[in-house]
Amino acid sequence: MSPDPEKPGIVELRLADGGYHEVAQVFGTDVFETDASFPVRLVPHWLVAMGPWRTHIGGD
Repeated sequence: MSPDPEKPGIVELRLADGGYHEVAQVFGTDVFETDASFPVRLVPHWLVAMGPWRTHIGGD
């Protein structure tokens, strides 16, 4: 992940044939989606965005 607040990003790498290969790369408000090792969807921007919603991470 790139934690740059101006352009956060996520890169998915998978091990194959003895090396890591890039599978996906997204930035900003694009949706990152993968099914390895389990299904997940993330928006890089929301991982670094400021705001009142952050006080509720992990529950009320």
